[in-house]
Amino acid sequence: MDESTGPYQSGKTSFREVYLNNYDNVYTCAFFYLKQHERAEDITQSIFLHLWENWEKLSIQSIQNYLFVTTKNTVFNEIRKLSVQEKYKTFLRERFEEQTGNIEEQSILRQQAELLDKAVRRLPQRQQLAWRLSRDKGMTYQEVATEMGISRPTVKELISKSIQSIKTFLQSFNLLFFLF
Repeated sequence: MDESTGPYQSGKTSFREVYLNNYDNVYTCAFFYLKQHERAEDITQSIFLHLWENWEKLSIQSIQNYLFVTTKNTVFNEIRKLSVQEKYKTFLRERFEEQTGNIEEQSILRQQAELLDKAVRRLPQRQQLAWRLSRDKGMTYQEVATEMGISRPTVKELISKSIQSIKTFLQSFNLLFFLF
């Protein structure tokens, strides 16, 4: 393409002259809004590339107005695109942190449950049975007493001793909070 053709073909202005005379203004305008050298540079290049590719087809009254409006529109489209990308990145980051937090919480809860189970397995057989019936199966003291064939006060005493033993075991792990 001959740079002397197009809207300024009368010899007054060539594409080269438009480029050289306006490049800094377009870049400055893009940088003013974007505050990023690389993005401003890319936008400036894309504006002049579009102008070069359409040089013969365009009917422009004022090249400065055309470049300003084109730069402004291109920059605002870029900002809109960056905003959508940033929102998506934020969404993904929050989702990842949420899932990571859940995984960490699940891991901690699993470890705590394993320690509690270990503490219960260390109990004498009758205390262990009373504990499991009461806590694991949700039975009342009376139901545990009936199931084990002992009195309700005996169940209460077994559970009380179980709690003390479990507390002692878990204190070494600083994990009393989840028992009660």
